[in-house]
Amino acid sequence: MKKKCFFCPQKSNIHMRRALTYLRHCIENNSLIPITRYFIAVRFLYFMSYPLKTRITFAASLLVVSLMLLSSWLILTYFEDKFRQASLAHLADALAVTAKDFQEKLNHSQQVLESIATEIPDAFFDNKEQMQSFLERQSTGRLTFDNGVILFSPEGRLEAVAPFQSDVMGMDFSFRAYYRVTADTLQPYISDPFRSRQAHNHPIIMLTEPIIDEHNNLRAILGGSIDLFGNNFLRHLLTGSIGEEGYFVLLDQTSTLIMHPEKDLILKGGRMILPAHIFDDLLSRSRGHVNKVDVAGEEMLTVFQHLTPIDWTLVALYPTREVYGPIREARIYFLGVLVVLTLLAVFVVRIMTDRLTAPLTRLTDKVRQLNEPDADFSLPAAGQFRELGDLAESIQTLMVDVSEKRRSMNDQILFLQNLMETIPSPVFYKSADFRYLGCNNMFEDIFGLPREKILGRKVTELMPDDWAELHNERDAELWEQGGQTSYEAEITAANGTKRNMIFYKKVFHLASGEAGGLIGTCLDITERKRHEQDLHQALEAAQAAGEKVNNILRSVSDGLIVTDGQNRIIHLNAVAEEIIDMPAEKLIGRRFSRLFGNPFIRENFRNFAARADPDLRRQDFVVPQDDDRPQRVIQARSALMRSDEGEPIGLVTILHDVTHERELDRIKSEFISTAAHELRT
Repeated sequence: MKKKCFFCPQKSNIHMRRALTYLRHCIENNSLIPITRYFIAVRFLYFMSYPLKTRITFAASLLVVSLMLLSSWLILTYFEDKFRQASLAHLADALAVTAKDFQEKLNHSQQVLESIATEIPDAFFDNKEQMQSFLERQSTGRLTFDNGVILFSPEGRLEAVAPFQSDVMGMDFSFRAYYRVTADTLQPYISDPFRSRQAHNHPIIMLTEPIIDEHNNLRAILGGSIDLFGNNFLRHLLTGSIGEEGYFVLLDQTSTLIMHPEKDLILKGGRMILPAHIFDDLLSRSRGHVNKVDVAGEEMLTVFQHLTPIDWTLVALYPTREVYGPIREARIYFLGVLVVLTLLAVFVVRIMTDRLTAPLTRLTDKVRQLNEPDADFSLPAAGQFRELGDLAESIQTLMVDVSEKRRSMNDQILFLQNLMETIPSPVFYKSADFRYLGCNNMFEDIFGLPREKILGRKVTELMPDDWAELHNERDAELWEQGGQTSYEAEITAANGTKRNMIFYKKVFHLASGEAGGLIGTCLDITERKRHEQDLHQALEAAQAAGEKVNNILRSVSDGLIVTDGQNRIIHLNAVAEEIIDMPAEKLIGRRFSRLFGNPFIRENFRNFAARADPDLRRQDFVVPQDDDRPQRVIQARSALMRSDEGEPIGLVTILHDVTHERELDRIKSEFISTAAHELRT
């Protein structure tokens, strides 16, 4: 009989889908740590689906291998640290010896130059031929200074050079730093590297020795030039290798390369080969080391030391792959041994596992047979299982209990299905992979399909692609976030009509607490949407009518004020704002009687508002002006507004400026009075 997995395949698929969904989220957000964690989780799920004996074999072998790996890692880490310390000590010793030798050679070169200067006869300073011949005979100087021994005049012109070079004779070198420093201080000087003016244009350094007469005046400057490309003591010292592939580098105080195994890098910036962060150490300390430095893609151990009296730095570079070479070889050998021991451990543990789990395996096969419907629950006698006799009896009892619970569960499922059928809305539920597991008759009516053609299928198989994609996206979001959601969508029913539906969905959980799938229902809101559209159209019509009324009110030449039943202003036009001399935003909501600060005008308005018949209200108000302009006379007339039931709901008041008319009336009265008086007279 083919053995089945101990774990439920459906649950394993659920875990895998959830892990892959989260993995896709991590990849989209470029998050490596969750990706690693979920790769391990996925592998664990696969591992847990293997048979028990395979898992025991793997776990025991993994324990043995882990202990071996841990011990080897500790040992190799210890030796690697010791190798690093020993290599740094060796590198520091080699650097110290080279630095000492370099300084001695440099001092010796300066002494050679000083010796030549003291041996020059006084008469030769006025005879260039004799001076040239004298320098040619200085074999020690020519061996020490491979680029030449040179005599400069006090003004900085080249007087003699050995070996003789006609192209530089008589040239002015007073601009050079080595000449200026020597002439100003009357002290020997070692220059920084620079490009020579000779035909070869090589990088050189210049050592100088001032020649002073008895009056302490500069008589000449003797110089010795060393070619940094030449075959001299400087290159011999610094191109010596450290181990197989290590080498020395010489930098000046500006981090310019003075010496390097690759000639093309000389006079280039040191930052071209060394990382910028180590220069802080080079400048702040006289000597020290940097454990790991990336030099041209090669990881190096680095040791440095400053040289005196010149302000140069000597750096030793040693590849870490050469330092840790023995450790790496030991790791390779150990991995080979580990593979052999792992295979041996797996073989031994497998044999032991087979012997120890044989009774349990036989019992498992029998229990698997009992899991079939209507199976006989009688197990073989306990004697056949020896150590597992009690377990066999417990399993038999458990299987009987499972059968009873299975029948009870079927009854509950039937009850739930009947309950779903009584719900007047479509109801459905899906598995973790979004396939329909069940539905009611209302849901069948939507698609016009029988239940057996819906169950086990996805929404993409039942709806058009664009609509199905919407539901798939919402299901995926809900599954990832948990909880419940609702959204509105349009579907085409089986009768061909398009219906607006609100979908309510929720993640349901199994007894174990894990998410088992989705359950949902939908509400047909097609009629409600139609009513909302009609209401929207009515609102638009009302707004249009209101805008027409507002336009009419704005076109009225008199001031117009509308108040409610509590005498509060609810509308006024621009003419009324101008008459009251206050903007509308400050007037809306205020009582009409409080618009006037003058107590007399306010009292007149109260009398005006208290008249019995609102439709007959009419009164003139005299409004004083702040400046010298004459007072304005405003006539107020009101009309009552009534509701559809005839109840009063407010007043409409018209403010008409009658200042001109009242002035004419006054003039007319005065004229009549004057005329009558004159006639009587």
